Amino acid sequence: MAEGNEQRDRLPQYRASLQSFNEKMKTYRKVISPDAIMMLTSSPFWDIIKVFHLQFLEDSECKKVDEDILRMVMAYDTKKQGFVLDQTIHKITAEDVATCLGVRLQGVAFPLNKHHQKPKNNGIIDKYFADAKKVTKVMVDNALKEALKDPKKQVPIDVASLIVMNLFISFLFCTSGYTLSWKLVEVCTDWTSWRQYSWASLILDHLHNGLSKKQQEKDVALSGCLPLIMYWLADKTNIGGVIKRHERATPTFIKWSLVELHKEMVKLTNVQIEEMFDQKVTVEDLAVTLHIIKGRNKGAAEAESSETSGCFLLLWMLCFYLKQYMYLTKMTALVASPR
Repeated sequence: MAEGNEQRDRLPQYRASLQSFNEKMKTYRKVISPDAIMMLTSSPFWDIIKVFHLQFLEDSECKKVDEDILRMVMAYDTKKQGFVLDQTIHKITAEDVATCLGVRLQGVAFPLNKHHQKPKNNGIIDKYFADAKKVTKVMVDNALKEALKDPKKQVPIDVASLIVMNLFISFLFCTSGYTLSWKLVEVCTDWTSWRQYSWASLILDHLHNGLSKKQQEKDVALSGCLPLIMYWLADKTNIGGVIKRHERATPTFIKWSLVELHKEMVKLTNVQIEEMFDQKVTVEDLAVTLHIIKGRNKGAAEAESSETSGCFLLLWMLCFYLKQYMYLTKMTALVASPR
């Protein structure tokens, strides 16, 4: 037991977490002005922010488990930019990020690991970070506290920008040093530029850049939205951890308790987890089938169209039950096998 505790104590502490952002929103949600909230609803991050503004999740449901993150980090192949649990490479895509976090997929990206100069003649930066050489989480926290101090003097764009900065620095673009690049700080203050960026691609690029620094023989603190790995894993498998009242919610990160997911992961080997990938019959399966049916029916006579639709629907049903049978067979084997 002592050895296990000692090993747990040596786990790297990954900074990225929804807990910090949840605490900030719990503290300030009642004093944020309606105008600031209205601005936030127009940002690409409202689907995340509203979860905490409206308190959809309990405190325990915002927690991550560093032990599970480390396990996935150790399975990450830096050259292939994917996770190898057994034989197959599993990659997080920008589409996965967009589905999981509800952020914009379309748009351009910019190099996040490039050094960016401090912007000049920027009202919010000059007001809150005038003497800063770099922006830290403590600075962002203090700036938000200052912006909300007097409700009568609250400036909506200041408050909204600083809330997004807080989300960036604590979760989406978290770094091992708890700093935020000047480029991201500047973007947070420019509300005309949000829509031109693919935030799903930027978040994924930042995660890959952080994971590329991992070392097999040494536990190192890593940058990136590392809890995203666990939400993605929950989305792609049937391991467990679903929050029943949110099981049909979007974005999909709302569906999962990483603490409950951990309770199931400790029962499984990496090989067993890999066998659970792609064993779900999804809405996408049906959508693809219906798309094929529509394509086949295009321009066909009504009778022929009906017959073709029936054939493809029958084919889909056969695939459905075959997939379910395969999944149940594997799950039965997993339960029966020694852990």
